[in-house]
Amino acid sequence: MPVSASKLVTLAQLQAQAERVKQELAKYTLASELGSLAKKSEISEADLSAALKSVIDGKMDAADSMTTEAINSAIATDTEVTEMLTEVFGATA
Repeated sequence: MPVSASKLVTLAQLQAQAERVKQELAKYTLASELGSLAKKSEISEADLSAALKSVIDGKMDAADSMTTEAINSAIATDTEVTEMLTEVFGATA
């Protein structure tokens, strides 16, 4: 089944998009407490509770320091997501 040339993506386009994604993700703090739990075969209730509390407290602190405008601008709209996907994968049907 032939593939339309307009739907093909070059390696350079994928690399550019990957770099943009990395830059966007670098803006956010990773929840290392939860990541460390993923390596364990068993997790105590106390460990899980402490990790979740840390993540929630961090999110609350971050939200407290953000204005409504900053929070809204951090959320991608449907249009922005569609534009990004179109840029990477080309227009669909």
